[in-house]
Amino acid sequence: MEIPMRSHSLFSLLTLVISLTCVSAVQAAEESLLAVYCQKDTTGADILLDGKVVATCDQEGPRVRKIVMISAGAHTLDVVKTYGKEYEQRFTSQINAVAGQPLQVRASLPPKTITEYGRQMAAKREQEARLAAEKELFEHHLALARKGNIKSINSVIAAYRTGTGTEASPEKANEWREQLAAVQKAQQEKQEREQFATTLQKAESTDLDSAQRLDAIEKLISYYRRGYGTRASEQQADAWEEKRKDIAQQMVREGKLAAAQKEMDNVIYFPFVRSAPAVFEQGGADSASYFTLLPLATAMDIVSLPYTFSEHTSAAMKIKDAQSHATRWAKPDSMIAQAFD
Repeated sequence: MEIPMRSHSLFSLLTLVISLTCVSAVQAAEESLLAVYCQKDTTGADILLDGKVVATCDQEGPRVRKIVMISAGAHTLDVVKTYGKEYEQRFTSQINAVAGQPLQVRASLPPKTITEYGRQMAAKREQEARLAAEKELFEHHLALARKGNIKSINSVIAAYRTGTGTEASPEKANEWREQLAAVQKAQQEKQEREQFATTLQKAESTDLDSAQRLDAIEKLISYYRRGYGTRASEQQADAWEEKRKDIAQQMVREGKLAAAQKEMDNVIYFPFVRSAPAVFEQGGADSASYFTLLPLATAMDIVSLPYTFSEHTSAAMKIKDAQSHATRWAKPDSMIAQAFD
C-alpha cells in the first residue's frame, strides 16, 4: 500500500510543477519589458505607471535606466520630481505595450510648474491678502470717520452694507448714515457762520470802497432775515438796511460830485488863444501869420468869456450842491430836491 501512495504524491508534485511552468510561460507571453532612461534633471524623480510608483531615478545619465515589467495594452507613464506640494517637474508619455516586445522611453524633466494644490493655495493666499487689505482699509476709514471725515463715513457705510473689510451689518450702516447727516449739518452750519463773519467784517470795514461795502451789507441783511450763519433778527436787518441807504446816498453824492468836478475840469478860459500855437504849427503857418491872427483869437475868447464863466459857475454850484445836499442827489423826487430845481 505504501508504494502506490508514494507514486500518487510524486504524480501530484509533478503536476504542480508543470502547472506553474505553464502559468509562468503564459504570463511571460502577456507582458513586456519597459526601459525608462533617467536623463536630464531626473535624479530623485519617481517613475509612475498608471498613477502608481514602480521605481525611482536615483541618478541620471544617458545610460541610466530602470527596467519595469508591464502588461500588454495602453499605459500612462509619468516621471515626477516634487518640491513640497505646490511645485513639480513632470514628464508624461502615453505608451502602448505589446506582449513580448520591449519598450524604451527617455525621460527628461521640463522646468518646474505649479501643481493643482499649489494653484489652490495661491488662490487662498491671494484671497487672504485681499481680505487683510480690505480690513486694513476699513479700519483706516473707520478711524477717520470717527473724526468726522465725510468721505470716510461714506466708505464705512458702504463697507457695513456690503461686508467689505468687516462683517456686514445693516444696523451699523444705518447708524453711520445718521452720523453722516449730523456731520454734514454741523459742517454746513460752520460754513454759514464763517461766511457770516467774513461778510460782517467787510460790511464794517472802512478800508473797502463804497461799492464793496454796499455788496457786503446787502448780503448781511439777507443773512439776518434768513438766519443764515447767525440768529435771525429783523431788528438787525432793518438797522443794516438804514446803513445801506446811507451808503447808497453817499455813492450817489460821490458820483454827482465826480461828474461835476469833471465838468469843472473841462471849463477852459481863453481856449482859442491857448490852442492857436498848435493850430498854426500843424498848418505850417509862419510867425508873421500867427501874430496877425492872434488878435482875432483873443477877440473870440473875449466874446465867449461870459459863456465860459457861466459854465464855470454852474459846475461850481453843482460841486457845492453835491457836497452840501446829499439828500437832493440821492432822492431826486423828494421835496428838497424839487426845491432846488
